[in-house]
Amino acid sequence: MAIYETTVGAAGSAVAALCRHLAGTAGFGSSTSPTAAEVGLYGTIAYNKIGGYLSANGYTHPQTDADVIAYLQGLQVLEMVIPIELSYPTAGPGEPNARFEEFTKQRDWYYEVIKDGALDVLGGAVDKLQASITGDSIDAKVSLDQDSDYVRNRFKRDMHTNPASGGSRSGPLYDADLA
Repeated sequence: MAIYETTVGAAGSAVAALCRHLAGTAGFGSSTSPTAAEVGLYGTIAYNKIGGYLSANGYTHPQTDADVIAYLQGLQVLEMVIPIELSYPTAGPGEPNARFEEFTKQRDWYYEVIKDGALDVLGGAVDKLQASITGDSIDAKVSLDQDSDYVRNRFKRDMHTNPASGGSRSGPLYDADLA
């Protein structure tokens, strides 16, 4: 099972602690419901979901920095607990229970923090290509200039500008600037 965790078994122990009403004192096993194998599948699904989100927000997957892994471990634990809670609703049919609502609220907060760029502060590895396209960082551009394997863009600014238009800064929006 692919998983973000600070030490081997840390994420599984945290999941078992949050779901102790289902895991019992020994943790998830072959006789628990869900089984340890099913919880492992939830972990793999969560790992891939987090990886997709990291990629969509300009980060590499997987991450290797210890602080980032610790952060992502918390997110992965919540992503594993949520399907377990979904399998055992304690409220009426179609009604989320309070535990499920709290877990989803915490999970959503983790994703918002990633979206806001907090992994940069923790040492998260940024996808160089995406950083160069968005122009987010001068440091990223400098690192691309030093990367001998990077393929440069073939398009330049104003490459497809119509010469009859007077350049890229002509037209009704810019004519006032020229006057």
